[in-house]
Amino acid sequence: MGDVFLLGAGFSKAVHASMPTLAELSARVKEKSEKDAKFPVALTDLGDNIELWLTYLSQPQPWLREYDNLQNRALFLRMTETIGEVLEATTIEAVAQDCPSWLQRLIKWWHDNKSTVITLNYDTLIERAALKSDI
Repeated sequence: MGDVFLLGAGFSKAVHASMPTLAELSARVKEKSEKDAKFPVALTDLGDNIELWLTYLSQPQPWLREYDNLQNRALFLRMTETIGEVLEATTIEAVAQDCPSWLQRLIKWWHDNKSTVITLNYDTLIERAALKSDI
């Protein structure tokens, strides 16, 4: 088995400063969500982690009334849409500039060595850079 690389949001941030870390993405989505609707107290208890918020909102909670669960589901849908908007805007900004030379070399190395690359990122920077590379 060859090398395996596990990438998180810090990798995208290294590619371009506009790309949000998990904490930055959470803050942007929370700010937008608070403008659109009441931010549930239960989410505040989960800290500043959008992944935990989405997990909570996506599942009916047995102690809540049906309409509260439906409100949570609606907020889940709004948040996922906001994530898409934030990532689209930051990705457009990132790909407007040339791909860093270190990333081009790394992608070539991954390709030449048939490396496994696992990304936990929401963005598509690696895929876009690979499409632009000359491998």
